[in-house]
Amino acid sequence: MRKLLFALALVSSSSIAADAHYEEWTAAGGKINWTTAQVSAEGYGLPPGNVGGKAGPLLACRAAVVDAQRNLLEATQGVRVTATTVIDNYMLSNDEVKSEVEGIIRNARIISRTPANDGSCKIEMVINLGGKASKTIYQEVYQETGLQSFYRSTLDWLGGAVISKAYAQDDVELEQPAWLQEMEKLNRRLSVIEQKLVENRRQEAQPGPAADVQPTGLVVDARGSNFIPSLSPKIRQLRGAVVYPDQGASNERLLERGQLVSLFARDVDFAVQHPVVGNRPLLVKALRTYGDTRTEIVLASEYAERIIELNDKGFFNEAGVIIVLD
Repeated sequence: MRKLLFALALVSSSSIAADAHYEEWTAAGGKINWTTAQVSAEGYGLPPGNVGGKAGPLLACRAAVVDAQRNLLEATQGVRVTATTVIDNYMLSNDEVKSEVEGIIRNARIISRTPANDGSCKIEMVINLGGKASKTIYQEVYQETGLQSFYRSTLDWLGGAVISKAYAQDDVELEQPAWLQEMEKLNRRLSVIEQKLVENRRQEAQPGPAADVQPTGLVVDARGSNFIPSLSPKIRQLRGAVVYPDQGASNERLLERGQLVSLFARDVDFAVQHPVVGNRPLLVKALRTYGDTRTEIVLASEYAERIIELNDKGFFNEAGVIIVLD
């Protein structure tokens, strides 16, 4: 009986973890898992008509690998970098980004190989978004100067004009209606309650006085804000200034590590227990998205100031970030 209950608990926890992952399907059957920072795709192959015996299924699987790599490339090209750009935009304008992306596609891992009775074959392959490819993309995003910056800003402006998006200006504080102010107060109260629950849960799991009260990571609850994931999300304060990632040491560290600015999940409990944010994550509640970008988050002043303080201490040099969304 005890073994049965333990098995049921394992099944339940694994299903919760799976539901907590944030995934997006793209063209050609590719899939982006923003929680594991991976892109996967399937490929199918048939044996040549003039080949029989044992060689047929082998050639079918070889054809399936080529098909999967092609689908994987299409899926990776469609990964969102900012609100108006995808990886394909950077591949078109930067040979290094193109070379790195094509390199990781060639070296993609085969995670399943399924020959069928009719001689056909199905292959599933996966790549990691983190690493050299994301490093070269971040170099473009965070270190553009001169003509590169002008070129990218022009493309972003054109993209915004085509899809009729209006962006709020930095450091402009607009007068908020009374109902929105009340909603922000409610959001702050909910965030305080959730943070207390997280702290109580940690204390119950690890009784005794904590020697170090410094948080070990950051979890941003952006549910209800219409936020969508990207490779370079931004966290802003009320007046619009970016507080994460900052333009100093944190960006350099991100480039060195080749890790993503943030992971994404659908469940707060899953996020606060994720290894990337450690055992004492700071949990904050997002007020809304910034302007009409959907890839940038606005925080209340107290939370933004806390992140600025942590930035000054080099907190994000090592600490991970997870954003929770619907």
